[in-house]
Amino acid sequence: MRTARHIAAVSVFVATLLSASCVKSYPDGLSEQEYSSRRYVNSFAKSIIEQYYLWKAEVQQDLDSWKVTDEPAEKVKSLRYSDPELGPVDRWTTFIDDIESFIGQINGNTTTFGLDFALSWGDADHSVIYPVITFVYKDSPAAEAGLKRGDVLTSINSQAVPVGSYQDFVKQTLLNSDHVEFTLRDGREISLDARQMYCDPVLEKKIFEVDGSKIAYLFYTSYTMDSQDSLKAAFAKFKEAGARELILDLRYNAGGYDVTNRTLASLIAPSKAVENEEVFNVEIYNEDLARFIDSNTCFDKSCLEANIDARSIVVIMTGSTASASEATICGLDPYLPVFKLGTQSYGKFCGGFIFEGSEWYDSVKSGLTLSDWENGKRYAANKGLYVMASRYADRDGNTPCMPNGYTPDMEVSDNPLDGHQIGDPEETMLSAALSLFTLDYAQTSSSQTKTAAPMLSFERPVSGILILD
Repeated sequence: MRTARHIAAVSVFVATLLSASCVKSYPDGLSEQEYSSRRYVNSFAKSIIEQYYLWKAEVQQDLDSWKVTDEPAEKVKSLRYSDPELGPVDRWTTFIDDIESFIGQINGNTTTFGLDFALSWGDADHSVIYPVITFVYKDSPAAEAGLKRGDVLTSINSQAVPVGSYQDFVKQTLLNSDHVEFTLRDGREISLDARQMYCDPVLEKKIFEVDGSKIAYLFYTSYTMDSQDSLKAAFAKFKEAGARELILDLRYNAGGYDVTNRTLASLIAPSKAVENEEVFNVEIYNEDLARFIDSNTCFDKSCLEANIDARSIVVIMTGSTASASEATICGLDPYLPVFKLGTQSYGKFCGGFIFEGSEWYDSVKSGLTLSDWENGKRYAANKGLYVMASRYADRDGNTPCMPNGYTPDMEVSDNPLDGHQIGDPEETMLSAALSLFTLDYAQTSSSQTKTAAPMLSFERPVSGILILD
C-alpha cells in the first residue's frame, strides 16, 4: 500500500469544464448540493482510475460510461475487474468516505479497545456465535482490563451475537463504538471505553534455543509506517544473540505499507543481497503508468546494521495473512528457504495507492479554473480512493500467491482456545514451527514462491484532469 500525497503533473490534459453555476436544472432528482458534490467527487475518482488502475484496459468501457450523477462508492465498486472465467479479480479498490479515519487505522493510530478477535460457533447446531479474543495490544483498554487471548465473549451490550446479522452487529459494537460492555464465558463483566492510541504491531519478539541453534521469533500484526523502528530494534536484538533462523508470525497480518515491507525484508535477507541492493520485487503497472514509474524495488542497505543474514525462515500464516505479508514471502523466497506453516493465505496479490481528494485537487490546480479548484477542494474534502495500481512479483516476475493465496507446506490450524498465549512455545502454531527445527525441513521448503514489495512515496504523473459535466 502506498499513499499519494505528493503528485507531480508531468503532462496535463484538461477536459472541457462546465461550472455548476451554469446548470439550471439537475438530473436524476438531485439537488444543487448533491449534484455539485457528485460532480467533483466523481471527477476526482474517475481521473485517478483512468491513470492508475491496473486493469484500466479491461474496464475502459465502464469508465467511458461514468456519469456525473453516479453515486461514487457504488460506481467505483462496479468498476472492479472481474474475469469472465475466473470471476472477481479485484476485490479491494474502494471509494473512501472518511479518508482521515481510513489512514489512521492503517497507521495504527485509531480509536480502539485494543483487542483483536475471531468469530466461533458456540454449539454444534451453529445457533450461537461467540467472539474469541486472539490477541490484545499492550497498554490498551483491553489489556488494562485483564483481557487475553482465548477469552470468549458470550454477550455484548447484554445481547447475544445475532447469527443472521453478526457482521453488522460486531462492526457496530466492537469496531465502531466508543464504549462496550460484555460478559465473558468465565462470568466476568467487562466495560471498556475506546481510546485514541498507537497500536505497536511488533507484539512479541523472543529467542528460543532448539538443538543448540538460536531461533528468533517475531509476532507482527501490521506493516505500519511507524513500526519500522520497532522492527529494527527487534532484529538488532536477534542479531546480537546470534540468531540466524527466524519464525515470522504473520497469522493476523493483513498488510500495510510497502516501504515497511521493504524494511522487514531487508532485515531478514542474506546480507550480501542487501549490501548489493539487489532487486527485492518488481511492480507490474498498467501500460501507460509503466512509462513513468520504476518497477524495481531493491533491498534497503540502511538496514544492514540490524540484518540477521537469515539462513532460513518459517512463516506462520492463516487466511488473515494478506497483501504485504504475502509480498514478504514472495520477495524473500528466491533468496533463502521459506517454509510456510498454517493455513491458506488470503491471496491479495496487488498493491494500491491511496489518494486524498482535496490534495489531488491541489496537485492539479494549475490545470483548473479557480472555481473548479475551489469547488473540488470543498466537495472532495476528506474523500479518498484506494485503487489497485500494480501486481507485485519477485525478482523474476513471478507472483505465486495469485489468485488464491499461498498453500502451506505444513497445515496447522490456529487455535485461540488452546490455553496458551502468543509467544508461548506450547501455543499450537508456534509449537509446530519450533518442532521444524529438529527436522531437515529446508529441503522441503517451497522454492517456487516469489514476490515483493513496493514503494511508499514518489512523484507520480498526472496524465489527465477530468471535471465531469
